[in-house]
Amino acid sequence: MRNKTLIIALALVLGLGWTISCALGETLEPSNAAVTGILDVHGQAEITVEPDTVTVRLGANISRKDEKAAYAQANGIINQVLASMKALGVPDNKIKTSAMSVTRQYDYRVTPYKLTGYNANVALTVTLNDFTLINTVIDAAMENGANEVGDLAFSYSDVGEIYRQALQQAVEIARRKAEIMALAGGVELGMLLRMTEAGQNYYPKYYMNASMDMAASSESTSAQVMAGEISVTANVDLSYETLR
Repeated sequence: MRNKTLIIALALVLGLGWTISCALGETLEPSNAAVTGILDVHGQAEITVEPDTVTVRLGANISRKDEKAAYAQANGIINQVLASMKALGVPDNKIKTSAMSVTRQYDYRVTPYKLTGYNANVALTVTLNDFTLINTVIDAAMENGANEVGDLAFSYSDVGEIYRQALQQAVEIARRKAEIMALAGGVELGMLLRMTEAGQNYYPKYYMNASMDMAASSESTSAQVMAGEISVTANVDLSYETLR
């Protein structure tokens, strides 16, 4: 009795489905397409943007026989650099201490090693959104005794949104590539079987650390820093059925 009830219920459901399909004007026909294989395609999209943020590390690296003397001189230079940053209008929340250390220096050519002095390193990292200030900031730091300028990097604050745009473009490129390949191969595209994010690349502009020896030269040259562009790249892999 229970089996009969189930069969009747199933028949009612199928009949209802047929009624709805007919009401919508759909024609239910079995597909004669046969799956012939799988087509794998790769899509890559790259978007370049102008950076809106720059960071730079300004440091004082001092070696002296006396530990306290080395630290005092390095710290004194950085205090002067800090004062010059504030004079230029750089906000306090855009300046942070990024290094403060004193290390021993040895002569390793003798045994036992001989202590020859101390090296003090104190540094600030400055973040700017006004790119017209970057050259002035570097010049001011050097004029106040900084002998290291490094970790200069340009970046974009909302790189996530740019990556989402690149990812969408990468999917569209991969889909178009699949359509072209299917047409050339004499097959039709079937169901999308798999879609995989194949990695992202974000290329902020970095510059190597540099010891600004020219700060001590009487013929020093003002800094000239150019921002350039930043590249954001998205990669995807798609897999489709191919039909004939």
